Amino acid sequence: MFNPEQPIQSSEEDLLNRHHFAKALSQSIISYNSDESIVVGLYGPWGSGKTSLINLITEETEKCNQEKSKNEQTIIIRFNPWNFSDQNQLIAQFFKELSLQLKRKNHAEDAIKAGNKLETYAQFFLPLSLIPQVTAPALLLSQIFSGVGKSAASWGNRNQKDLFEIRSELNTLLKPLKSKILIIIDDVDRLNNTEIRQVFQLIKSLGDFPNTIYVVAFDKNIVVNALKKVQEGSGEEYLEKMIQIPFEIPPISQNDVEKLLFSEIDKIIKDIPENKWNSTYWGNMYHSGIKYFFKNLRDVTRYINSLRFGFGIVKHEVNPIDFIALTCLQVFTPDLYNGIRSNKDIFSGVYSGYGDNSRQKERDKLTCDKLLSEVNEIYSGFAQEFLTRLFPKLDAIYGNMNYGYDWIGSWRKEGRICSPDIFDVFFKLQIPISDISISKLERILLLDFKKEKFHDDIVNLISSNEIVRFLERTEDYTSEDIDTNSIGPILDALYDLGDTIPDNQSHHFGMIDIPLRIFRITLQLLKRIENKDNRFSLLEHAFLEANNSISVIVECVSLLGHDHGKFTDKPAKPIDDQLIDLNALNQLELITANKVKDWVSNSGLFRIKRLPYVLYRLKEWEPDLDLRAFVSALIHDDLDLIKFMETSLYRTTSQGMSDYVARVNWNIRIESLKDFIDVEDANNRLKKFKMSNEYCKLSDRHQLALDTFLDTFSGKINDDFAF
Repeated sequence: MFNPEQPIQSSEEDLLNRHHFAKALSQSIISYNSDESIVVGLYGPWGSGKTSLINLITEETEKCNQEKSKNEQTIIIRFNPWNFSDQNQLIAQFFKELSLQLKRKNHAEDAIKAGNKLETYAQFFLPLSLIPQVTAPALLLSQIFSGVGKSAASWGNRNQKDLFEIRSELNTLLKPLKSKILIIIDDVDRLNNTEIRQVFQLIKSLGDFPNTIYVVAFDKNIVVNALKKVQEGSGEEYLEKMIQIPFEIPPISQNDVEKLLFSEIDKIIKDIPENKWNSTYWGNMYHSGIKYFFKNLRDVTRYINSLRFGFGIVKHEVNPIDFIALTCLQVFTPDLYNGIRSNKDIFSGVYSGYGDNSRQKERDKLTCDKLLSEVNEIYSGFAQEFLTRLFPKLDAIYGNMNYGYDWIGSWRKEGRICSPDIFDVFFKLQIPISDISISKLERILLLDFKKEKFHDDIVNLISSNEIVRFLERTEDYTSEDIDTNSIGPILDALYDLGDTIPDNQSHHFGMIDIPLRIFRITLQLLKRIENKDNRFSLLEHAFLEANNSISVIVECVSLLGHDHGKFTDKPAKPIDDQLIDLNALNQLELITANKVKDWVSNSGLFRIKRLPYVLYRLKEWEPDLDLRAFVSALIHDDLDLIKFMETSLYRTTSQGMSDYVARVNWNIRIESLKDFIDVEDANNRLKKFKMSNEYCKLSDRHQLALDTFLDTFSGKINDDFAF
């Protein structure tokens, strides 16, 4: 976890340029030439970097030590009173720590002797239950001994004279030292009021040895207030007596906060490809809102930890800039964040281009206004603009810009939160079931595309139920991202496998959805190829090589005919707007008609999806073919007739005013079957079959087909469709 309160250890980590201040302060300490004890105070609020500054001072002092002899090196001792909050431990552990540090072998001989003596000195304070309020060492020692009672016997008959003698010996040992003893005490402001006073009494009354320099770091306001509560008189005045040299920690500028924020964000997004980072969009989002959330290091701390956790999970599925922006709302305006999450329809997508949306916009604006009104006034000044940039749909209610449906594809491709398909990923931090991740989609289409591998990729997408979303989202990449050399292999795979996609993967789009989606992809890809002959060659190859599909090919050829005025009420398009010329279309129709007949001969009639539609187109392309005789020969058996009816089933849905869920309705378009079979004869045969024992042996699907035909023929189900 990122934590600026976890202090930096060296100047190499210094992003706030404080090593200059630390260096100057270290040099001042080192150059202090008096042997009198002195106390330096480092003042700064929590999170201002006091411990980091101490580490930099220590680092600089150690560098200077490398240029000095052993006897002249500054002895650095760090003591954290917060670790010993018990009153007895605090003083005894302080002198014990000094003893251990001074006895290290790399120190001067007099320092080592002083360390041994300090070990004895520390023993005097082990049984103490408190440190009385004092103003002078003599008075302090007198009160210590007058207050310990029977516990004094446990000191091995030590007395007040012993303590004074030890102090005198310590002074004698430390006074001639050529080196200074730098004693650093951090986190004083984390102690309780009484303990804060004890630390300063310790420094001034018990530990004021020669050649000792204390550097004490704390939040001045906290310490002054604490001393005011336990000390007679002014806490400010008391502190002034304790601290000879006060230093205020240099304040953190907004530039420093920004520098740290950018540094940490850079670490988090380092794996994001350059083409996934829109610098202009980042600049707009940052200056319209992001920058206003960060005032100090604590803001950066809270934010970066949240960003790192969430972004690491979905970094390849979402727009990184949007995630950075949304995390600001999550951390600093959680109510607004939750409001957005609960109102997907308001914030994602676009307003319909049909009808009057003014009333809906008014309702949405009321909701947005309420959410914005609850935002802390610190952020209220920029929140509306910030949200409008993050969710362009809001431009329609706070401005005069209306985005059309053509924007949704590009937003989805970019992983924008304003895309309805991506919105939930930002909050749930996972890809919905049956959806496909952006990273997987781009790996298949762009990064890892191989002609011989793409076919297998489509097979795998079908088996994993991701194919529908793959086809839908492939359209986001057809205009420019997909390499033109990949167009042929893509068409080959789609037209070979299109019919193998199970009907249940079409979801609410219906069975016709898959062929239409494949055709849309075909149209968009082939428009990038200027030469019509080359377009024809790609389609011809895909159709001829397809072994597993036929209906999707029939659909494509039929839709290509629209350009030339076929199967539509619209006139033919201008020649320049036609995907292929008329001669090429006629060749594709012939190829497809022959392929349908081959399918029937080799694979059987009932492997063809949407069979009536396919047969109807075959009739258009080969008007001389006796289609009734052709089909009748294939459905002579009653089971084959039932299978034929199964291929003619189609599903619709309807929903009443009081319905929460739509009803599923099954239909067979009898009028469309009259060109291929004798429907009267079929009705008689199927009625007779239903009365037989064989009916119960049929699968549910076959029973559904038989019953639907009979109910439609009898008028129980309305057949209002004709090709």
